[in-house]
Amino acid sequence: MTEEKKNLAILFCSFRPGQMTEEVQNGRELEYLMCLRHLLRVIPLDRFDVYVAENTVKHVDNIRSAELRDLLVSDPNLKEIFLFEENYGEKGNKGMGELQMLKGVMDSLEPDQFKNVSYVTARRIFANPYVFERTDSMKFDALVSNPDLMYVTGKYSPANTEKLFNDMFFSMTQKAMKEYADFSMENIQYNLKNVVGSEQNLYRFVTEKNLKYEFLKWLGVIRNDWMLDCKQANIENIHVC
Repeated sequence: MTEEKKNLAILFCSFRPGQMTEEVQNGRELEYLMCLRHLLRVIPLDRFDVYVAENTVKHVDNIRSAELRDLLVSDPNLKEIFLFEENYGEKGNKGMGELQMLKGVMDSLEPDQFKNVSYVTARRIFANPYVFERTDSMKFDALVSNPDLMYVTGKYSPANTEKLFNDMFFSMTQKAMKEYADFSMENIQYNLKNVVGSEQNLYRFVTEKNLKYEFLKWLGVIRNDWMLDCKQANIENIHVC
């Protein structure tokens, strides 16, 4: 009897962006530490391998937080760590930096190594395993979303519906994700020049390739969108989607 293939979760990180102050970089490391620890609690590790991709440090030793370094180096549930030196995200379009990392990770895989691949923006709290369980049971080529945002203050922000899919989390079959990575790199210079976001890039791929997909109305993700006012500890920036 053939053993069923596992899925892959790729956790995208940018610990220390060069354009940010040292104080902010140190704060981001602590955010990522908390989020990565929680992701390893909610991802069904019996059905998923977990990779980390990072594009702001050249070596793990450049990370200031000893706890974060130890997690990355010593946790047996992190199967692979990819560090990328070139970073398109530093050219003002951080989504393109993640897509660049996606291409590198997907090129490293053996064909049909995994059943499905989840794209996970890691500086988020995933409240429960729901999106990963939905990934494991996918019947179509992709699992996408475009959720509304509910802030802890009660403010409600409806989703932007102008031809985009949210890319905090989405999943595809390994074959489709490889094609998406290739598509993204082919279009990356156009996207950079025309300020096309990664969410629009994802929508374009899914629709142009006519992928069959399942749609998630909610992700169950808690996000600290502190870039709204550059205050990392402002509770008013925290929302659920």
